[in-house]
Amino acid sequence: MSNEKISNGDLLSLYSGISMLLDNDNNKYEFNYALIKNKHRIKKHFEEADEMIKMLEKERINLVSKYCDKDSDGKAIIKNNIYQGLQTGQNPDFDKLNEELIDKRKSFMKAEVEFEPYKIRKEHLPKTMNGSAQDAIFILLEEEEKNAN
Repeated sequence: MSNEKISNGDLLSLYSGISMLLDNDNNKYEFNYALIKNKHRIKKHFEEADEMIKMLEKERINLVSKYCDKDSDGKAIIKNNIYQGLQTGQNPDFDKLNEELIDKRKSFMKAEVEFEPYKIRKEHLPKTMNGSAQDAIFILLEEEEKNAN
Protein backbone atom coordinates (compact mmCIF):
# COMPACT_ATOMS: atom_id res chain seq x y z
CA MET A 1 0.00 0.00 0.00
CA SER A 2 1.11 3.52 -0.59
CA ASN A 3 0.23 6.91 0.71
CA GLU A 4 -1.99 9.14 -1.36
CA LYS A 5 -2.44 12.87 -1.25
CA ILE A 6 -5.84 14.42 -0.72
CA SER A 7 -6.84 18.05 -0.30
CA ASN A 8 -8.34 19.14 3.00
CA GLY A 9 -11.58 19.93 1.17
CA ASP A 10 -11.76 16.44 -0.33
CA LEU A 11 -10.77 14.91 3.00
CA LEU A 12 -13.70 16.64 4.74
CA SER A 13 -16.03 15.37 2.01
CA LEU A 14 -14.56 11.86 2.22
CA TYR A 15 -15.04 11.70 5.99
CA SER A 16 -18.63 12.87 5.63
CA GLY A 17 -19.25 10.41 2.79
CA ILE A 18 -17.86 7.52 4.82
CA SER A 19 -20.07 8.46 7.76
CA MET A 20 -23.17 8.55 5.55
CA LEU A 21 -22.34 5.23 3.89
CA LEU A 22 -21.86 3.56 7.27
CA ASP A 23 -25.53 4.31 8.02
CA ASN A 24 -26.64 1.92 5.25
CA ASP A 25 -28.04 -1.27 6.79
CA ASN A 26 -27.46 -3.26 3.59
CA ASN A 27 -23.65 -2.99 3.57
CA LYS A 28 -21.54 -6.14 3.55
CA TYR A 29 -19.19 -6.70 6.48
CA GLU A 30 -16.11 -6.23 4.27
CA PHE A 31 -17.40 -2.89 2.97
CA ASN A 32 -18.15 -1.55 6.44
CA TYR A 33 -14.80 -2.81 7.70
CA ALA A 34 -12.96 -0.94 4.93
CA LEU A 35 -14.99 2.23 5.57
CA ILE A 36 -14.30 2.09 9.31
CA LYS A 37 -10.60 1.40 8.76
CA ASN A 38 -10.35 4.43 6.44
CA LYS A 39 -12.38 6.60 8.79
CA HIS A 40 -9.90 5.84 11.56
CA ARG A 41 -6.95 6.50 9.24
CA ILE A 42 -8.17 9.98 8.36
CA LYS A 43 -9.75 10.89 11.69
CA LYS A 44 -6.77 12.91 12.95
CA HIS A 45 -6.56 14.86 9.67
CA PHE A 46 -10.33 15.37 9.75
CA GLU A 47 -10.26 16.69 13.32
CA GLU A 48 -7.40 19.09 12.48
CA ALA A 49 -9.20 20.29 9.34
CA ASP A 50 -12.49 20.64 11.19
CA GLU A 51 -10.77 22.68 13.91
CA MET A 52 -9.19 24.98 11.32
CA ILE A 53 -12.56 25.51 9.61
CA LYS A 54 -14.11 26.39 12.99
CA MET A 55 -11.27 28.82 13.71
CA LEU A 56 -11.67 30.48 10.30
CA GLU A 57 -15.43 30.73 10.84
CA LYS A 58 -14.84 32.36 14.22
CA GLU A 59 -12.48 34.86 12.53
CA ARG A 60 -15.16 35.56 9.92
CA ILE A 61 -17.83 36.15 12.57
CA ASN A 62 -15.51 38.47 14.50
CA LEU A 63 -14.67 40.38 11.32
CA VAL A 64 -18.33 40.74 10.34
CA SER A 65 -19.30 41.77 13.86
CA LYS A 66 -16.56 44.40 13.97
CA TYR A 67 -17.35 46.05 10.63
CA CYS A 68 -21.11 45.71 10.20
CA ASP A 69 -23.56 48.56 10.84
CA LYS A 70 -24.75 48.77 14.42
CA ASP A 71 -27.80 50.27 16.07
CA SER A 72 -27.70 52.84 18.88
CA ASP A 73 -27.16 50.03 21.42
CA GLY A 74 -24.14 48.75 19.52
CA LYS A 75 -25.89 45.63 18.27
CA ALA A 76 -25.39 44.38 14.73
CA ILE A 77 -28.10 45.39 12.26
CA ILE A 78 -29.28 42.26 10.47
CA LYS A 79 -32.02 42.29 7.83
CA ASN A 80 -33.19 39.07 6.15
CA ASN A 81 -30.28 37.21 7.76
CA ILE A 82 -27.77 39.64 6.21
CA TYR A 83 -25.45 41.84 8.24
CA GLN A 84 -25.84 45.41 7.02
CA GLY A 85 -22.99 47.68 5.93
CA LEU A 86 -20.78 44.98 4.48
CA GLN A 87 -21.56 45.22 0.79
CA THR A 88 -18.46 45.31 -1.37
CA GLY A 89 -17.10 48.81 -1.67
CA GLN A 90 -18.81 50.20 1.44
CA ASN A 91 -15.84 49.58 3.70
CA PRO A 92 -12.42 49.08 2.06
CA ASP A 93 -10.85 47.84 5.32
CA PHE A 94 -13.50 45.14 5.66
CA ASP A 95 -13.22 44.24 1.98
CA LYS A 96 -9.44 43.75 2.26
CA LEU A 97 -9.60 41.69 5.47
CA ASN A 98 -12.52 39.64 4.19
CA GLU A 99 -10.67 38.86 0.95
CA GLU A 100 -7.61 37.79 2.95
CA LEU A 101 -9.79 35.49 5.05
CA ILE A 102 -11.42 34.02 1.95
CA ASP A 103 -7.99 33.40 0.42
CA LYS A 104 -6.78 31.80 3.65
CA ARG A 105 -9.76 29.41 3.62
CA LYS A 106 -9.30 28.56 -0.06
CA SER A 107 -5.59 27.87 0.48
CA PHE A 108 -6.35 25.65 3.44
CA MET A 109 -9.01 23.70 1.55
CA LYS A 110 -6.58 23.12 -1.36
CA ALA A 111 -3.64 22.13 0.88
CA GLU A 112 -2.93 18.42 0.74
CA VAL A 113 -2.39 15.82 3.42
CA GLU A 114 -1.20 12.25 3.01
CA PHE A 115 -2.84 9.09 4.22
CA GLU A 116 -2.70 5.42 3.39
CA PRO A 117 -6.11 4.40 2.08
CA TYR A 118 -7.38 0.92 2.80
CA LYS A 119 -8.60 -0.01 -0.66
CA ILE A 120 -12.09 -1.37 -1.19
CA ARG A 121 -12.51 -4.17 -3.70
CA LYS A 122 -15.26 -3.93 -6.29
CA GLU A 123 -16.99 -7.09 -5.10
CA HIS A 124 -17.38 -5.62 -1.61
CA LEU A 125 -19.40 -2.63 -2.80
CA PRO A 126 -23.12 -2.76 -2.09
CA LYS A 127 -25.10 -3.79 -5.18
CA THR A 128 -27.37 -0.76 -4.73
CA MET A 129 -24.53 1.76 -4.46
CA ASN A 130 -25.06 4.59 -6.93
CA GLY A 131 -22.44 6.52 -8.85
CA SER A 132 -22.57 9.55 -6.54
CA ALA A 133 -21.76 7.37 -3.55
CA GLN A 134 -18.92 5.68 -5.45
CA ASP A 135 -17.58 9.09 -6.44
CA ALA A 136 -17.63 10.18 -2.78
CA ILE A 137 -15.18 7.39 -1.88
CA PHE A 138 -13.35 7.13 -5.23
CA ILE A 139 -9.90 7.44 -3.65
CA LEU A 140 -10.68 4.30 -1.60
CA LEU A 141 -11.70 2.10 -4.53
CA GLU A 142 -9.22 -0.51 -5.67
CA GLU A 143 -8.30 -0.05 -9.31
CA GLU A 144 -9.13 -2.97 -11.54
CA GLU A 145 -6.24 -4.75 -13.20
CA LYS A 146 -6.23 -4.29 -16.95
CA ASN A 147 -6.10 -7.55 -18.86
CA ALA A 148 -3.16 -7.82 -21.23
CA ASN A 149 -4.33 -9.05 -24.63
